[in-house]
Amino acid sequence: MLLAPSAQDTPAEHRNFRWVARGARLGSGRRATTGSVTPTPHYAEIPRWGLQDSPPSVPAKPTPRVDALANRAGRLLVITAVVFVVAALAEVGRYAILVYNRTRLVDQWLVYASDAAVWIAGAAAPALGLYSAVACASWLVRTRREFFARKGSRDPRSRWRIWVGCLVPGVNLVMPGVLLTELTAESDPRVRRLARVWWIAWVAGAGLAVVALLWRRADSLQAMADGVLLYAWTDLAAAGIALLTLKLIRSIEGRTLAGRQRVVHRLVPATRPARDVIEPIRPVTSTAKDSVAP
Repeated sequence: MLLAPSAQDTPAEHRNFRWVARGARLGSGRRATTGSVTPTPHYAEIPRWGLQDSPPSVPAKPTPRVDALANRAGRLLVITAVVFVVAALAEVGRYAILVYNRTRLVDQWLVYASDAAVWIAGAAAPALGLYSAVACASWLVRTRREFFARKGSRDPRSRWRIWVGCLVPGVNLVMPGVLLTELTAESDPRVRRLARVWWIAWVAGAGLAVVALLWRRADSLQAMADGVLLYAWTDLAAAGIALLTLKLIRSIEGRTLAGRQRVVHRLVPATRPARDVIEPIRPVTSTAKDSVAP
């Protein structure tokens, strides 16, 4: 470090020295020379590097488990409907094998394949249905919370009451309809009508499922064959209820079945055409009569 030959508190403009840039010297004491003078370095454009004072990143808040399940409700309902349709086709295939087996023998591999399809689809469909029910209950919890928050209040029904009302057998035949009725009380009349239709379909589907379970006690061959068709109809009804549930959810959210935002079209009756088709009749003035006289 070089020390200035003046007092340390001397202003810079009154110091008796200055820095001078000189060329580098070689080891022998000669000044380094270059073959040609290069142009002054410059930038072709404004440099993009430098110190940036970026705002501090705000850590993303973790999504609550209820909201995460609610976001999966639509996708789960579609998958559930597809699996129930596959289960219904498996039951129809088994019934076709039973009819074929009345007069002819059936290969053993075909029987095994039919049994595997029925068992796999029959186990996957109810499991997905239960998972979809949990996701739909989560969606109902979130939607009711947002609905009452817009009104400046809180949901009078606790989260656990909604869970119990939607998932406990027997109770879930009544409470989901009540909760949806409260949610759609101020909605479009078509949404309220759809909620009532869904409630009726939900109760009817549950009754059909109970009948199918009780039918398993039949011991005659014809009753067992009829039970196969009954299981197929039950699976198709479950698939329809899943799609109807998806339709109801989308309608409450103001979206179409495909998930796109619904565009509201308002029709206004026209009292008259945009322009007159026939020119209106006007009385002929005296000037006009003189101009047309021979």
